[in-house]
Amino acid sequence: MKTLILSVLFFSVHAQAVTFEADKGHTKVGFEIEHNAITTIDGEFSDYDFSYSFDNGAISNIVFTAKVDSINTGHPKRDEHLKGDDFFNVKKFPEIKFVSSKVEGSMNDTYKVKGRLTIKDMTKDFTFTAKCKGPIEDLFGGTKMGCKLSGSLDRYDYNLKWNKPLNKIKGLLVGKEVTLAIKVEATQKK
Repeated sequence: MKTLILSVLFFSVHAQAVTFEADKGHTKVGFEIEHNAITTIDGEFSDYDFSYSFDNGAISNIVFTAKVDSINTGHPKRDEHLKGDDFFNVKKFPEIKFVSSKVEGSMNDTYKVKGRLTIKDMTKDFTFTAKCKGPIEDLFGGTKMGCKLSGSLDRYDYNLKWNKPLNKIKGLLVGKEVTLAIKVEATQKK
């Protein structure tokens, strides 16, 4: 009930769209990929920007960029390999970028966030599934929202094709499917 009252007050005060930006102390931009055909490896990007507009209970204009040089899988040698020519070629393609074109759904429901994802020299249609909550007033008088976004891609579609066959078993060292997982706590921009 309190969230409903805050939402009504929020809507009555804000007649136009407001911008929310990621609170980087409470946000994680991560991914997961199969490794050795038996497990998965997690990673994240620590340098990123994430923002969206919020108006009348609807989210739109989602823009996300990640600096590839900030990739961290917990293994420095692997991270350097990912930054090199076999994978991201960070010197030539320093950013990953997503720009939404259409957001379907409403608060406290599942959104479908459609847009264009650019990795290296490839830009393709991409869809995130998102669950969002808020807005709420935080303990310091600011306005916050939370969203979880997830989506999967075939990394070969983005020219991330390096791989090695495994000895004695069928399979590859690195899986083709990558799951993106973004957990964002966003603050209304003033």
